Amino acid sequence: MLESLKKISEREHENYRSTSTKPIKNVKKKFNKYNRQYLGYYTTNGDMMILVNLLNFSKKSKAERAFKGWEKEYIVAFDGFYQKNIDSYLVNLSKEKLIL
Repeated sequence: MLESLKKISEREHENYRSTSTKPIKNVKKKFNKYNRQYLGYYTTNGDMMILVNLLNFSKKSKAERAFKGWEKEYIVAFDGFYQKNIDSYLVNLSKEKLIL
């Protein structure tokens, strides 16, 4: 599974680099303050899917209040702080595709 994620990530990174007008120069620096959540499931067609949440903790005290319990509960929220501080992605491991 991790090997599939790595392969997908590399391919999608190349696709992003070729279509984006503003590439990320330092990925580690950009996402250093993010905590990740993963939620896996199978579709009715049998595809293995993973939902990935990137929670921005750069404003630590605000994020700790807004994302309380994030270690045990998958955060789903909209508007305001949440809209600006959560990036979500869907990965189809079976088809090796990243859905933005």
